[in-house]
Amino acid sequence: HTNILHHFSAHLEHSILNTMESSDEPSSLRQQQSSSSLLHDVLGSATAGIISRIMTHPLDTVKARLQAPSSSFAAYRGPIDALIQTYRHEGIRSLYGGFGAVIVGGTPGTVLYLTGYAYFRDAF
Repeated sequence: HTNILHHFSAHLEHSILNTMESSDEPSSLRQQQSSSSLLHDVLGSATAGIISRIMTHPLDTVKARLQAPSSSFAAYRGPIDALIQTYRHEGIRSLYGGFGAVIVGGTPGTVLYLTGYAYFRDAF
């Protein structure tokens, strides 16, 4: 615990000194830079979340089909076969069924996670 407290107090002292040294900058400029950085973090994390879902959503669809107890999906021999058969018989749209709901539901969580990570990474 002592090591953690020492690290935290050293970081706090460093932050205070940096704030005092940069106090000659107008506060509106610092505030503008801070809000710009936050906006970049939010937009970047939202974009990262959407791109990752574009890449992985078909795999989630296949996983759900393989786990379904229905006999109509029992003909699959494995994940690759399920992906190929779904694409051949139902088209690309079937692999992205429910994508909008996943984006609306998942993107805010991704934004909070990645933006929070960036904030605490920079704070400590």
